[in-house]
Amino acid sequence: MTLTDTQKQRVNSMCPIAQECGIGDILQAVVEGAASGYKVARGESSVSGTADVDTGLSTVVAVVASLGEDPVVGEGMWVTAAIGATAGHIDLKVWKPTANNDCTPVAGSAAKEVDWIAIGT
Repeated sequence: MTLTDTQKQRVNSMCPIAQECGIGDILQAVVEGAASGYKVARGESSVSGTADVDTGLSTVVAVVASLGEDPVVGEGMWVTAAIGATAGHIDLKVWKPTANNDCTPVAGSAAKEVDWIAIGT
């Protein structure tokens, strides 16, 4: 997909910050991908503690993730994502505070929905 100059202008005209930042051009770069040949995979996984997820890509070069539901103190507050040890896989981890008065992260104990996006080949 390629944004036309008109579409870029419409996006940029939506707000003053968009004009300053050239959001239309930024969106075009995202649509085109980081480099020629890269693909984007995305999904939702139920994670309790740690999960090894097959993205369907041959190789992962970048991954981001967020909680797909509201955080709960005793179940899971944060999520991290990393490129997995196995080609095409990512590691998702859900974390919770150790205790009410101790925010040291420990593995989450309840299954939480995690939304993720991976870029690769």
